[in-house]
Amino acid sequence: MYLCEDIHGAGNRFHAYLAGVAQHLHVDNSTLDFANPERRVVVATTPFQAAVASIHFYPYVAVIELNAMPVAELVAPKRGTRWEPFGDAWDAPYRPD
Repeated sequence: MYLCEDIHGAGNRFHAYLAGVAQHLHVDNSTLDFANPERRVVVATTPFQAAVASIHFYPYVAVIELNAMPVAELVAPKRGTRWEPFGDAWDAPYRPD
């Protein structure tokens, strides 16, 4: 874990740098497996995602939390009886019921 303190002022360049670094947590190398509900969505992690668990921002402080061990993949199992295709929904025009 890394604790970065004394991040003062709006527009702080170090805060902006960490916000840019945090975007690397959202890289999506996902594959879909409709036949296996336990592994419906699987993301092969990047080296950054394998090492970094999270980045937190607090007043004047940022915390970079590392994984105890490298994470090879992120898995999103299907739960429930209805699958909402939210990724496709963002691209579709709005249609009120």
